[in-house]
Amino acid sequence: MDHDRKKSGFPHLLSKSKSEEVEATPSSLASDFVSAPKPESTPASSGLSSSSSDFNHSMDEDDGMTNNISADLSERDKRQIYEAIDLIRRKLSFAKDFTDEERSNLMRLGKTGRTFVEKAQNLVESSPGILPRSFDVEEFSRDADLYQELGNIADELQRLSERVADTEAAVGSDAFTAALVVYQSGKMARCGDDMDNHLGGWRRKISESVFD
Repeated sequence: MDHDRKKSGFPHLLSKSKSEEVEATPSSLASDFVSAPKPESTPASSGLSSSSSDFNHSMDEDDGMTNNISADLSERDKRQIYEAIDLIRRKLSFAKDFTDEERSNLMRLGKTGRTFVEKAQNLVESSPGILPRSFDVEEFSRDADLYQELGNIADELQRLSERVADTEAAVGSDAFTAALVVYQSGKMARCGDDMDNHLGGWRRKISESVFD
């Protein structure tokens, strides 16, 4: 699978950005680590102090890690998922991207609009003589049928997208909680300082006195 296809795959169905994923991590994670005792200062040449060792032992017993989801995707599974998404994209080849201005002029009818269009279809079928001669019945029927079907497809994709997004958030919570344990262990061992640059806004939520 080429890189472009992978980039344009499932993540585009999701509504959450990576930054939002981090912010969605339960705030209770911060309090779990804030309550941890601050290790005593230890010279680099002497290894970890006894208090640090005791703290590492306490983390082994109760590290606050979560395990909402435990699963994996094989290479075959991932390939088939992206192929399925690519198939949907090709089957909907007539779909187009709109500019923000164009999008603002589009009507978002929702399910009420679908019902209204459906009733109009029924009326056309039962009383075609009420329409002006210039009215294109065939084109209206095509638009109405496609509108209804795209609505059904959109509903299914939205449900799938929400399920994937929720699962992504749950797995992210598991991974981020474990990463905090790794991060704190690295701080005690005086390694992994480059992780500081990637902690972002969470550094303000987790007591800096614990890590520095």
